[in-house]
Amino acid sequence: MSPCTCGPHPCVNLTTAYLQYHKKRPHDDSTIICSEDEELTSCHQQIRQACRSHGCFHVSIDLTNQEDEEGDSPMKCMAKPIEEVENEIESLFSPTLLDTIDADLNGGLVKVPIKTLPSPNMGSQFMEEVATFRGRTAESGDEQQSNPEPKLSWEFCRCRSARTEECKNDDVDSSRSPSLDSSHAAENDTSWNHLSNWTDALHSVAAVVINSIGISQQVVLNEKDCDCLLRKSVSRQNNANLLEDKCNVDLLRCFRYDAISADDEDQQLGSSSHTDWGSLTVVWQDDKGGLQTYCHTCEKWSNVAAPERNSSSKTIHLFVHVGDFLSLATHGEGMAHLPIW
Repeated sequence: MSPCTCGPHPCVNLTTAYLQYHKKRPHDDSTIICSEDEELTSCHQQIRQACRSHGCFHVSIDLTNQEDEEGDSPMKCMAKPIEEVENEIESLFSPTLLDTIDADLNGGLVKVPIKTLPSPNMGSQFMEEVATFRGRTAESGDEQQSNPEPKLSWEFCRCRSARTEECKNDDVDSSRSPSLDSSHAAENDTSWNHLSNWTDALHSVAAVVINSIGISQQVVLNEKDCDCLLRKSVSRQNNANLLEDKCNVDLLRCFRYDAISADDEDQQLGSSSHTDWGSLTVVWQDDKGGLQTYCHTCEKWSNVAAPERNSSSKTIHLFVHVGDFLSLATHGEGMAHLPIW
């Protein structure tokens, strides 16, 4: 019989594991209650137990005692009051920005060439990438897209080579790229950087979770820059070993849900029921909540507790789902070297 996965969901303080993995430590040693080995072991055990019992869990990362200096944790971009992150999300759906790409709010997909600031190890040149705007029709849960869902979203892929190749695709209309000469260019450029920063931040959490579980990164996660472009530019015969290398693609989805009256009995949910097909899904949600999980044993939905609004907090609250791929890959059959959940 399957275990009950109803809420409340497990909570894990990921601070020490995150800082250790990314080579950072709190400057105030008094914040470490027990030795590092004991605390890390406890954190790893909590994550494994949460994966086994629920397949999802809350995580918190406290960056209060971290210095504000260049090269700090990728999570710095989210270590801010909820309202600031909300405003950054809103900037991606502002009428000004959407007008520049001729987005149809009730329409389908729009692929937009964008420029984002490079990662610290990529020099000073801007990255040419692709973001995809999805209108309400594109958010439909059925194949015919006949029942639009009440939300808008942006999609963004982290794999540079995949994005570079996509930029060359005929489906990408370069005329939709926001003009750098417009009066809103600086504002738009900043908004695009949010997509890249959030992707790197949430990826950094996924890396810690995978490491804590004890799975080799080469199985489900690649922390190194991939060689996709190089593989595509060389012959298969002369580079067989190189062509065996794999990379992963991080897919960021940034949602803005329509406001719906609480008095509307026929209101439509923001997302249709689904499972997450990938390895891990790391979710940031505002204090309004709305995220739910389903318990097959009890046949009912549970609300995922939303974080409290605190204008002075530098603690990031996230929710982690184990995806279908990771669940199947670590089931245990023929995979004795991997943990069984």
